[in-house]
Amino acid sequence: MKIFKLLNARRKFYETYPDLGPKELELLEQVAIFEKKIYPLTITEAMEMNFTGSPASTHRYLDKLRAHDLLKIKQSDGRTKFLHLGVKGQKYFNSLEKLL
Repeated sequence: MKIFKLLNARRKFYETYPDLGPKELELLEQVAIFEKKIYPLTITEAMEMNFTGSPASTHRYLDKLRAHDLLKIKQSDGRTKFLHLGVKGQKYFNSLEKLL
């Protein structure tokens, strides 16, 4: 069943990145959804979503995701910073897409 393959992929994510938890994965998923469906999120928008707790927590989660190349930040006009999937983040979601 496909659902079990998806659950197994999520379990493998946590095994691959043991220092990341559900909040980091949720933030990564939101970045992926916005990048694919709407527009790239800015750091400010991610902090305003408030699902990760405080703005400081959001920054800590972003730093962890960036350290693993799951996420990257691109600066556009010198002030606005957009969140994009990193190489490993793209590979993770591509692997999930193949399971569907």
